[in-house]
Amino acid sequence: MEPPERLALLRFGSAADQGVLCETEGVLAAWFRRHGCAAAIVRPDHYVYAVASSEQELVTELRSLTGRII
Repeated sequence: MEPPERLALLRFGSAADQGVLCETEGVLAAWFRRHGCAAAIVRPDHYVYAVASSEQELVTELRSLTGRII
């Protein structure tokens, strides 16, 4: 899945993972666990637009967002 030009996908993982951002304090991991999601769409002002627990849910939310901004 390719994101629209105006969106950026960031992957988080451990220091052993290649090509991902490494979170050292566990803040994001705890937030994702607390909200039961695997992905979040977050605006630059830190407002959470949507969360998703599967790739299909993420695709649906990205399509919805894309329809609103393009």
